[in-house]
Amino acid sequence: MAVQLKFCLVGAAGAIAHRNPRSSKWEYQRLLQELESAYSPSSDHAAAVAVELRQRIRQAGEALHVFRDDIYRKVAVAYGDRSEREQDAVAVEVFTNGLGDADIIQKLLETRPSTLARAYEIAHRHETTKRAASYVTSIMQPGARNLNKRRPCTAVVRETEAAPATPPPDPAPNWGPGDLGRTSLVQHDILTRPGAPVKQPPRRLAVEKQQDADRQIGDTLKTGLASRSHSSWASPIVMWHPEHQAAFDTLKRLLTTAPVLGYPLDQGEMVLDTDASDTGIGAVLSQMQDGAERVLA
Repeated sequence: MAVQLKFCLVGAAGAIAHRNPRSSKWEYQRLLQELESAYSPSSDHAAAVAVELRQRIRQAGEALHVFRDDIYRKVAVAYGDRSEREQDAVAVEVFTNGLGDADIIQKLLETRPSTLARAYEIAHRHETTKRAASYVTSIMQPGARNLNKRRPCTAVVRETEAAPATPPPDPAPNWGPGDLGRTSLVQHDILTRPGAPVKQPPRRLAVEKQQDADRQIGDTLKTGLASRSHSSWASPIVMWHPEHQAAFDTLKRLLTTAPVLGYPLDQGEMVLDTDASDTGIGAVLSQMQDGAERVLA
């Protein structure tokens, strides 16, 4: 066993087994005593590791799990004679003080985890959330150096649905007037919470805020941030002329009188059709008469 132990030791521990002359034989118990004397919790080595542990801080770019594992190893060496609860208390203290992030430290001080595993879980979750928020903020800045690569992709365009004789669409939503009309299908998400209706009524400003809104609009026009629209789309899409009104009245009369409308009979199957939209709901009662479905007046 002494021979096997000698060949397993490396570094400073291996030097202990080879510092005696070759003629001196090592017994297993003697070798074990030498190692315990050199590396036990009361040894100079353990004291040095304890000092190093108290001065341990997280280095720039060091992964959080690497920092945690190093604390685990040093606590096991420096405080091997302590209970598991005491070792965890020391590890949590060193981990908290060495993070170097005020937000995470404050979070750990508020939750007061009892084990290093729990402290690491809290710090890792907070760091991941903070990194994600920082990334989203950076890609939303208009001054980003490479907007095409940093902007978020909120829609997926199917290249097979691209209109003919046009450049292939990018895998991202339209970002300018020149990109409009290049695809007919996009993928989008509909939020179910807070469940606001898709069609919103026009927003009206209070009378006391109207002057402030007019002033802000005027400032944007003066600085060139906005410009007045002279598009033809500002006018009604369909011009309603007298002939259109006459056609509408004729259609209304034909749909609301015989032979389209009829009176209910004592016999015949009744049919109720319903429909709804974001602006209203309606129903039509019909009856099968002479083999045809007829709307009842």
